[in-house]
Amino acid sequence: MRKFSDEVIIMTDDGSYGNKGLVTDGVEMVIKRQKVDLCVTIGPAIMMKFVSELTKRYDIPTIASLIRFLNLDDHVNGYIADAVDFILEKHGLDQLNIMAICQGGTMSVMYAALHPEKVKNLVLTVTPTNFDHDAGLLNVWARSLDPDKLVASYGNIPGDIMNLGFLLLNPARLMIDKYVGFLENIHNRDFVENFVRMERWIFDSPDLPGEAFRDFIQWMFRENRLIKNELVLGGKKVDLKNITMPVLNIYGKYDHLVPPAACDQLTSKIGSTDKEDLCLDTGHIGIYVSSKTQREFGPKIIRWLTERDDSPEAVNTEPKKVSKKKKAGATAEED
Repeated sequence: MRKFSDEVIIMTDDGSYGNKGLVTDGVEMVIKRQKVDLCVTIGPAIMMKFVSELTKRYDIPTIASLIRFLNLDDHVNGYIADAVDFILEKHGLDQLNIMAICQGGTMSVMYAALHPEKVKNLVLTVTPTNFDHDAGLLNVWARSLDPDKLVASYGNIPGDIMNLGFLLLNPARLMIDKYVGFLENIHNRDFVENFVRMERWIFDSPDLPGEAFRDFIQWMFRENRLIKNELVLGGKKVDLKNITMPVLNIYGKYDHLVPPAACDQLTSKIGSTDKEDLCLDTGHIGIYVSSKTQREFGPKIIRWLTERDDSPEAVNTEPKKVSKKKKAGATAEED
């Protein structure tokens, strides 16, 4: 924040950090000392309300972020639907292929069930669709969360908070062993560069809109509505039998976030007759970065899509040979 700001003013209730007082105290301090043309307020709803009331008294135009009010329907019938429609219109297509990952895959399943006429092929990777199991600690924890309190406290659920939860699912592996391995390979340039790239990707997590978080915890983890065919979005039932397009469902045998029990029921619930499950001997991140898995993962998807292409062209599905040094680097985040 300091990098992109002329000034950063921090307010805490007790003054333990920065200035003592409320956010509105800091805003009013700035208003009284200089001309303010526009105020943008982002945070918990109650905070944005009082900031807006304050700036209204001073006739200052104010923009309040409503991202926290975006729900699951907004993501599926809003963001995904708009992106698909844009691509179809831009390229003059009737259908497109969708490949989705993890929670994005769950939402893509919902989209495919609601708009099957727009999806040609659906490729899912480490995608949870069944939440009624205790195979992973994440499910146990998620069902015990109080989403109302979290949303009331944070507004949007911080990506850093979610990342901390993911680390605590396997702290010895993710908070100790991984960095011991890093230090043991500190003189291997390829290993270090790959490790840093993966660290940046893993921890570059956006905040999750509060209402979408509330919906997901309640409807997925607690009530398991999707796989039970009981989910309704935008006034329409998300009927898995409407998924009649070809579906490739790939997941990891050792995935501690999305275990096989979360993935392996979907193909038995959908309406498609062209469907396939593929369980690879890897984990949640390893499915994308493990050199061993890449010999199966990418080529399989290419072959599968090519076989279902109306006008297939010759595609080389053989993985490129990787030097021993690069292979060593690729193990930095294998799981």
